[in-house]
Formats: sequence, C-alpha cells, structure tokens
Amino acid sequence: MMLISPRKWHTWAKTAQNKERIILFFKYCLVSVLYYIYIFLAIYALVDMWFWNRTLAYILVYATVYFSEYVVNLRFIFHVRHRRDIFMRYIAHQIFFIVFGGVIFPALIARCGGTIFGLVATIGCLFPMRFLSYRFFVYRQRKPARLDP
Repeated sequence: MMLISPRKWHTWAKTAQNKERIILFFKYCLVSVLYYIYIFLAIYALVDMWFWNRTLAYILVYATVYFSEYVVNLRFIFHVRHRRDIFMRYIAHQIFFIVFGGVIFPALIARCGGTIFGLVATIGCLFPMRFLSYRFFVYRQRKPARLDP
C-alpha cells in the first residue's frame, strides 16, 4: 500500500523543503551504507576470524565508526559548523546508542541465530532511530529570532 499516490508524489516532491529532506535522507543513507560495509567486515574479522567476544567487538567497531562519523555528518550531510553544544549532544547521543546497541545486539544474536543476522537486525532497529535523533536532536538548527516590525 502506497502512502502517497503517484500523482500526488510529484506534487509533494516538488516543494523545495521536501526535496531538501529527500536529499538529506539519501546522503545519510549513502554514508551509512559505507560505514555499515566497514562494520560488517570488521565484526566478521574480529568475531569469526579472530574469535573476539561479540559484545566487545561490537562496541569497539562502533566506537571507531562514531569517531569519524561526527565530522562527516557535520560537514557533508547536515552542513553545520562545529559548536560545543552540538558536540556535547553528539557525545550524549553516541553514549546512548553504544549502550543501547550493546544491550540489544546480544539479544538479537540469540534471537536471530548468528552474528551477522544479529548485526543486520540491530542495524535495522538502530538506523531509523539514529537518523531521526541526528536530525531533530544532535544537528538541529536554531531558528533565527523573528523580528516584529
């Protein structure tokens, strides 16, 4: 079932604000796909080839990804200048998602029956939540003060 009919889609996508949102989402998806390729390869190497603890490997790999992700999201996706409040929200965001991911990853491994399947399920859970929290919490833009005439 389509949420927007094909005729209405064209009208909806024409507005500049919606085009910006669509472009923003696709840029985030592109960068995320590149990061997830790295994540899959790194977790596969650490867990299946070198026999590390699954939870420790998950936390280590995601910590390295989060380090570079701040700069990429700041400049390439959300086009925001570095500010201390953004950085502090980013740190709080990452701590939350590292802990949350570290909790649900082992549960999803047990549920899905394997490291890679658990990782895919974890990504499926965290991906939309992370995008929305980046958009509306971490990199939100302050609206300029309205000047009344």
